[in-house]
Amino acid sequence: MGLASALFYLQEECNQCVLHRDIKSSNVLLDLSFNAKLAPECRDTYKAIKESDIYSFGIVALVIVTGKKAIAVIERNGQRFKTKLVEWVWELYGKESF
Repeated sequence: MGLASALFYLQEECNQCVLHRDIKSSNVLLDLSFNAKLAPECRDTYKAIKESDIYSFGIVALVIVTGKKAIAVIERNGQRFKTKLVEWVWELYGKESF
């Protein structure tokens, strides 16, 4: 809830919309009462739009719910592969096994 509130404040309640541009679980800090605080870390690697922050928020929510990393490296038959959490979720959704 704290992360969602912070994102809503930045994008909707500020006099000028503020885009974070790097919402991910490692940028969410917890205070002593375990309230979420959004760390101000930005990157210049992609075009800034509100939807980018909303998508990233969704990824953070998936990380919390599933306990999986957003991008993980697995090893099969001596080869390393990257797996993306969002692709795994879409696969489950397509199979209606969520």
